[in-house]
Amino acid sequence: MRLALIGYGKMGRAIEALAPARGHEVVATVDLKERAAGFRRLTRQAVEAADVCIEFTAPHAALGNLLRLCQLGKRVVTGTTGWFDHLDELAAVVAKKKATVLYGANFSIGVNLFYRVVERAAELFGRLDDRDFYVAEAHHRAKLDAPSGTAKRLAEIVLAKSRAKKRTLHRLDGPIAEDQVQIVSTRAGWITGIHRLGIEGPHDSIVIEHQARSRDTFADGALRAAEWVLSAPPGLYRFEDVLDQLLRIPS
Repeated sequence: MRLALIGYGKMGRAIEALAPARGHEVVATVDLKERAAGFRRLTRQAVEAADVCIEFTAPHAALGNLLRLCQLGKRVVTGTTGWFDHLDELAAVVAKKKATVLYGANFSIGVNLFYRVVERAAELFGRLDDRDFYVAEAHHRAKLDAPSGTAKRLAEIVLAKSRAKKRTLHRLDGPIAEDQVQIVSTRAGWITGIHRLGIEGPHDSIVIEHQARSRDTFADGALRAAEWVLSAPPGLYRFEDVLDQLLRIPS
């Protein structure tokens, strides 16, 4: 499979390094700021030789990149987060252009199995009125969005699977009502990625945690997603669809 990397930062380079081991070739790199990239702008010429484009850029640039790739008729995998409020806009273009796009908040196989463990934990502990849930995440200081897309997804899972409801929190600026699943974000140093679900009860605490040891876990998942997208019919997909096939879970 021939790949174009849209975004040639740390993630792009990690994908490039792993691609040959899975039998793939990076034929183009596109990045406005990285001098090592082959192309500065996302043009038809830049991606015409690629079977699949893998996009890891920044929240402010992702939607424009994805819409452009749909216009160019390219199959796309994107791991950029912080733009999901515009999914409806992307879905409309995907349907109109009969494009194939797959997105995910996190491409680690481990994290996506972690989601399923969290679903079960939320179902069980969420039946008890005296349990509070929280999410804590930490990333390197250069990560632009906070909280991370993964942290938001964990909170969504808990709210969907448990009895967590709105409650009143008392802060210095007065009482406010917010979801019971609070998210705490840390941006420091060179942390690859830590996500934690905490469950607090009156007499005990439970913590479920995932730690990424390197970017290779995300790069491997992105390459598996690209392999899946190569033969997928047109549509807008999530990384969970890839995981279901890997685990052979019927839909």
